[in-house]
Amino acid sequence: MRATWIRAITISAALLLAGATQPPPAWLYPPRSSTVPRPPVPHALAGSTLHPTDDELETMTAVVDWYPGDHPAAPAAVMGPTGKANACGYCHMPNGAGRPENASLAGLDAAYIRRAVHAYVSGTRESSEPTFLAFKLMRLTALAADDATIDAAAQYFSRLPRHAFGRVVESAAIPVPIGDAMVYRPDPSGKREALGDRLIEMPDDFGRFEARDSHLGYTAYVPPGAIAQGATLASGMAAAGPPACTACHGGDYNGTAIAPPLAGRSPTYLARQLINYRSGARHADEAVAMHAVAAHLTDHDVIALAAFMASRPVPRAGLPRTGADQR
Repeated sequence: MRATWIRAITISAALLLAGATQPPPAWLYPPRSSTVPRPPVPHALAGSTLHPTDDELETMTAVVDWYPGDHPAAPAAVMGPTGKANACGYCHMPNGAGRPENASLAGLDAAYIRRAVHAYVSGTRESSEPTFLAFKLMRLTALAADDATIDAAAQYFSRLPRHAFGRVVESAAIPVPIGDAMVYRPDPSGKREALGDRLIEMPDDFGRFEARDSHLGYTAYVPPGAIAQGATLASGMAAAGPPACTACHGGDYNGTAIAPPLAGRSPTYLARQLINYRSGARHADEAVAMHAVAAHLTDHDVIALAAFMASRPVPRAGLPRTGADQR
C-alpha cells in the first residue's frame, strides 16, 4: 500500500510540474452564481404530478423525483434521506443521466463507480480547478458515505440504460454566455459573441435546470470543424497525437471491460477529465494509461476530442431526454 501511494504521488508531482505551463482554461469552470437575474424556477413540469416547494428542490439529502416511472425503485443512497451524505440522485439525477457539472452514471460498471468514489476519498481523484464547487461537493459526499451506501448506489446506477446527453453545435458565434450554477445560460438580452477557442455548454431551459429536471437536454457550442478534428485525434491518425481511443474504449466508444463509455456524454465533463489527466489531478493507478494520452493535448485538442465523443450515438435502449432535446 505504501509503495502504491509513493508511486501515485510521484507520478502526480511529475505531471503537475510538466503541466504547469498548461493551466486549466477558465471557461471550463463556470461560477456558482451570477449578478444577472435568473429566470423563474418551475414548480410543475409536463409529465409529472409533483408540485415541490423551493426548500424541497434545494434539499440535497432527499431528491425530488419528478418522473418515478423512468427508473426502478432506487435505494436511499440515491434518493434519500441519507443522513450525513448527500443523495447521489440530487446531482446525478434519479435516472443517472447527470448534468454538465458532474458525471452521467447510468450504465457504468459498478466496480468502476466504486473505485471512482474511493478515489475521491483517498485524494487520488482531484480537480485541476480545486475551487470548483461540484468537485468539492463530490468529495464531501464521498467522505460522508460508508461502503454499503457506495455499493448500493453503484449497483443501482450500473443497471440503468445510458442516455444521449444533448447536441453539439459547431458555430463561430453563440449567445452571450452567463456563468451561473456551475453551467452557462444565455444572456437575456439575446446578444451574441464570438465563441473563439472555447466549448460552451448550456441547458436548453435554465429554469428547468434549476428545478433539476432529468428530462432536460443541453446544447454545446464548439468551434467550426471541431468534430472532424476530434475524429482524427480519436482515430490515432493525427501526427504527434494520442493513440486510438478505440483501443480501450471500444470501436463505437461505448465502453469496454477496461474503460468507460465516452459516446454521447457531456462534452464539458469529458473536457474536464482530459484536463485532469493532463495536469495529473487524476492520479489513481488506473489513471496512468491516460496520462500519456493527455500529457501533450492542447486546449484546442481537448475541445475537439470532447466535441467528437459527445456527438457519437449511444444505444437506444433507454428513455431519451425529451422533445427537441433528443439527438
